[in-house]
Amino acid sequence: MSDQKSKTSDFALRVEAGVDRGKVFPLLTERMAVGRSNVADIEIHEVFAARRHFEIIWVEETRPHGIRTWSINAVFINGVELDRNADSLKMLKEGDLILLGDTVFVYDRLTDK
Repeated sequence: MSDQKSKTSDFALRVEAGVDRGKVFPLLTERMAVGRSNVADIEIHEVFAARRHFEIIWVEETRPHGIRTWSINAVFINGVELDRNADSLKMLKEGDLILLGDTVFVYDRLTDK
């Protein structure tokens, strides 16, 4: 689990499709790992997910979050495969779709705080 300090963020990952459909995961720390294990900050029930599949990283107020992956299994952002280079960080925009196996996340603003 992340030991990063809390950030005030209006953003979340909302699960649109997959086993965890309907869940909303607020992005409240500087780094949040997503994966199928309880060692991830956001645990999902996706058979194609690694234990720590990708990470959402707080960047700055004007462009809040970026995403990077370590897994050999692909992650797609709006249909384009995410670069697996550990130094590569893809900036997210509101409404971006993140596909991991059968799970589809939407990077979106929280409607309720």
